[in-house]
Amino acid sequence: IIASMTDTFNYFAFGLHIASELECPELLPADPAPPDVWVRLGPTGDTLGDPPPGKVIVDAGPDVMQFVLDEVGRYSITGGDQIVIQRFPQAGDDKLRIYLLGAAFGALLYQRGFFPLHGSAIETSHGAVAFTGDSGNGKSTMAAAFHQRGCRILADDVCAIRLDDAGQPVVVPAFPQLNLWNDSLEKLGQTSTDLPRTRLYREKYGLAVWDGFRSETVPLRAVYQLVKIDAAEAGLQAVKGTEKIRLLRDNTARRFMLNYLPDDTPLMRTLMVAAKTCRVARLVYPPQPFQLDELADLLEKDINLL
Repeated sequence: IIASMTDTFNYFAFGLHIASELECPELLPADPAPPDVWVRLGPTGDTLGDPPPGKVIVDAGPDVMQFVLDEVGRYSITGGDQIVIQRFPQAGDDKLRIYLLGAAFGALLYQRGFFPLHGSAIETSHGAVAFTGDSGNGKSTMAAAFHQRGCRILADDVCAIRLDDAGQPVVVPAFPQLNLWNDSLEKLGQTSTDLPRTRLYREKYGLAVWDGFRSETVPLRAVYQLVKIDAAEAGLQAVKGTEKIRLLRDNTARRFMLNYLPDDTPLMRTLMVAAKTCRVARLVYPPQPFQLDELADLLEKDINLL
C-alpha cells in the first residue's frame, strides 16, 4: 500500500500494523512502520444508496465489503488491507470507531483468511480458552470474571484464530477492551460512568484492560459455548465429532460472510483444525439467577484438566 505517513496514528491489533487517519484510543499504540492495513477518512462512493432510519445496508464479496449506517457513515473494506470511512455530518469519532472496531475489522479478518470466532478469549496457564454463544449469554462477562482471577484478556466480540507455522490454531490478540452490559458491570463491581459506548443502539460499554492484556499469540486449547436453557442447574456437555465443526461454524462472527467464500480457504482450514485439536464443550445454565462465580468455578475446573 503506497501512502504518506503524515497525520496518521499507528496501532497494532490482530497481529497487524495499522496506520489510521482516525484516532483509536482503544488500540495498542505502535511505532511508525510500513502498515499492513490503512484506515482512511474519505469518499467511498455511493453505490448502496441511503439506509432507512436506524438501519444498515450491506454488500459483500470475497475481497470487498461495503456497508452504510444511518447517522454514522459509509464503510468500504477491500483486499484485506484498506478500510475507507465516509463520515456523515452528525457522526463523531466515537460513532465511527464503534463500527470500525467491530464490523469493519471483522470483514477485514475474513479477507485476510483468519477464522473470526464470535466470542471472547483469555490466556490461561494451559493456553488460550475462548467463550462463544449468542449475544447476551455472558461471553464478555465470563472473560472479565477470569480476568479478575488473574487471566489475561486476548480478545472480545471477535476472536481471531489462525494456524501457526506448525499448523496449530492460535488466538491472535485483538485489543485491550471488554464490551459489557450495565448489569454485567455491576456483577463485576464496576460502573458504566465515564465508559465509552461500544454499541450505537444498545447499553453496552467498553472496559479497558490495559494491565491485563496479552499482546502475543497463544495456542488455542478450548472453546466453550455458553447456552441458557430451562434447567435446574448448570453443567458441561462435551461436543464430539462433526458437531464440533458445526458449533464453530455456527458461531463465526458475521457468519453471513461465509456465503461469499469458497470452501477451500485458510479460514475453513483453520476452523477444521480447531475442531479436530481443541476441546469443545457447552456450558448450559438456567438464565436466572446468573451465578457468575459458580459458572466460572465449573469452567475453571474443566480448564485445569486440559
